Amino acid sequence: MSIKRLGLAAAAVLIMTGCATHIPDPNQPLESYTAIGRAALKAPNNSGQASFNWQQISPENLKVIIQGPLGSGRIDLVVTPTESTLKTDDQTYKSESPDVLFSEITGFDWPISGMTSWIVGEPGAASTLVKRDAQNRIESFDEDGWHVEYKKWGHYKQRDIPKTIELTRDNVRLRLLVEHWLY
Repeated sequence: MSIKRLGLAAAAVLIMTGCATHIPDPNQPLESYTAIGRAALKAPNNSGQASFNWQQISPENLKVIIQGPLGSGRIDLVVTPTESTLKTDDQTYKSESPDVLFSEITGFDWPISGMTSWIVGEPGAASTLVKRDAQNRIESFDEDGWHVEYKKWGHYKQRDIPKTIELTRDNVRLRLLVEHWLY
């Protein structure tokens, strides 16, 4: 196990032991959570891998940390209802749209706005048509120009939760492996 992964695992354990034992209602959407994992993005002229820490602080507030070759170092993205701020190792950028900001600064197409729902296994709009598996979990759907497919599910705190997600649009493919969930 690499030092980076060992550090992430230790941080996750510390966070989990410091949290209250409140278990969110599995029949209600998650509004506050942390997903820790790895991402691989492939596009015709740009590919890369990275680790990520996705903190959905509230339905409107998000903090994402991405480390690795994908961002050529560390990227911190903070999203509020009025502004998105992206920090690299040496600069800070601001925009209204987190998707446009991320794409312009990194050169990678990552649907930050849609991911706030998709990462927890839900479409962003109730009207989105979904395909379900035998256990009634979402298998796939199309939204905002992206095809979202759940390749593997896990179970954490009385809830089915995505472990492997694949997003595709045109010639872009983003694969996410969520290794740790906290809520």
